[in-house]
Amino acid sequence: MYDYLYYLAKEKYRYYERLYGDSSCAYREHECIDRIRLIHKYEMLLEVISMLPTQQQIKLTEIEKEYFEDAPYVSK
Repeated sequence: MYDYLYYLAKEKYRYYERLYGDSSCAYREHECIDRIRLIHKYEMLLEVISMLPTQQQIKLTEIEKEYFEDAPYVSK
């Protein structure tokens, strides 16, 4: 289960960085379409995380604090 939770945390971090990192806007049509798809994937991932049991969500938060502490959504 730890591997799965780590995978979820890593994907959440990766999607967040791609969406809100260096270039947070799209300039061309294909970039806009890619961004819409990425937003959809990110929202689906957040939905999966929200459906986890409370204990697993706590473990996921601990994993995020340990490995992804530089992410703005991780509380210190």
